[in-house]
Amino acid sequence: MAASTKLHLEFNTNTSSKATFNFNYADPSVSDNDVKALMNVMITSGAIFENVPISIDSAKLVVTTEQALNVKD
Repeated sequence: MAASTKLHLEFNTNTSSKATFNFNYADPSVSDNDVKALMNVMITSGAIFENVPISIDSAKLVVTTEQALNVKD
C-alpha cells in the first residue's frame, strides 16, 4: 500500500477571496512552525501572485493511500 502526502495552504487575498496552493510530495513530519514560516514568506513575496495573499487562513496535510486490487483473472 502506497501513501502520498500533499501540503494544502489557504490564504485570504487582496480581492476578499481565498487563494489555495497545493504542494505534492510534502514531508509528513513537517512542523507547524515551518509551514507558518513558508506561508509568511509567500505573503511577503505576494506581489508575484495574481491574487495577492495578505493573511494566513489555514494549512493542512492531506494523506492519500493507495491499495491495488487484484481484479484480473
